[in-house]
Amino acid sequence: MLRELQAEMRAALLGGDPAAVIGALAGDPASAPARFAVHRDTVTASLIKALEAAYPVVRRLVGARCFSGLARRFVQASPPAAPQLWAYGDGFADALAADPQLAEKWPFVAEVARLEWVRVAASFAADGPRLDPSTLAAVPADRLASLGFVLHPTVRLVVSMAPILTLWLAHQEDRVEWSSISLNAAESVLVLRRADGRLAMEVLGPGEAALVGAFAAGLPFGDAAGTAVAVDPLVALDAGLGRLFTLGALAAVRSR
Repeated sequence: MLRELQAEMRAALLGGDPAAVIGALAGDPASAPARFAVHRDTVTASLIKALEAAYPVVRRLVGARCFSGLARRFVQASPPAAPQLWAYGDGFADALAADPQLAEKWPFVAEVARLEWVRVAASFAADGPRLDPSTLAAVPADRLASLGFVLHPTVRLVVSMAPILTLWLAHQEDRVEWSSISLNAAESVLVLRRADGRLAMEVLGPGEAALVGAFAAGLPFGDAAGTAVAVDPLVALDAGLGRLFTLGALAAVRSR
């Protein structure tokens, strides 16, 4: 009985019909609808605030009023699936991409939202070991192709046709110089949490991004290298792998 009431209360607070639960509220029955409305508004406001915290650049891009409306619609359509506020907001980028008016006016907003969400995911991801470059130095050259590289648990990759990191960085300033931003410039961005706890974001070339994607898919280095070269024949594989080591983006190696 209690579990059913809790489920009904949750549904009502997140936009459902409150009729089933208002009668169960303590106190004056006449004031129950108004009291429930206050509680529902508080819940909605808290979830909108969570989205504002996760997507500050998106909010700047579309404006506070527009963002509030988009966030409210998302809250009503996509209630929380986890009991932590920081975990709320996955799927917001897809909701933005599905909005035809937004896609027409600001086609890059959903892509920036994807970057902002992976920043949240990387911030709260579990930690793990980081691969020491000396481990690779001890591997015979004829075995390198068969090695699989495991990405650090905090690593995320966003492949975009928009200049998502450039836009994100520009909106850390009080005034945005739009004339310096080419909105047709594609950027693939690697995001991870460094050993000191700070987030790092790096733009990768197409071949480097393909290499990271192949590692994420579990491909050994030989196959991953082939994938990267197919995307960008000029990719510098040694430099790309070294960059991943420097960033702390690799956690382990595994052999076939």
